[in-house]
Amino acid sequence: MEDIVEAHIEFLEYDYVINGAPLHPAIMDGIKAGGPNDFGGQGSRHFASSVICQPETLSRLLGEKKNDLIHGLTSLYVCGHCGGYDGTLIGVHVNVYERSVVWSNIGFTSDTIELNAKHIALKSIPTYSFKKSNYNDFIEQARKFETQ
Repeated sequence: MEDIVEAHIEFLEYDYVINGAPLHPAIMDGIKAGGPNDFGGQGSRHFASSVICQPETLSRLLGEKKNDLIHGLTSLYVCGHCGGYDGTLIGVHVNVYERSVVWSNIGFTSDTIELNAKHIALKSIPTYSFKKSNYNDFIEQARKFETQ
């Protein structure tokens, strides 16, 4: 069984902030620590938060809408150039429970046929468990940035 980190989440300055640290740099560190440097030839170093680029992201992160990626994943980051689903994406499994929300298997995802629609979880990023009250506060913070 994998370790689950009890965590606090916020949405600040266009990024997910978990336990006081922005998630985007942790993903970049995951690349340096042995994640795919270039997932299928796409520009994997240029990401934008799905909250600011894709409608219904927050509804997906609440488990209210169907996930937008393969393998039951929800996008956290999309293409930083176009804000769309081209190239490499960062996805997460979201499980919503009565008192908590769990994010697991954060990693690189591609929906393109050329890349055989695969997901590679970053081993350097743990599974996070957020208390439901904190998670609802995070959602309210993120709503200020949400694209319509």
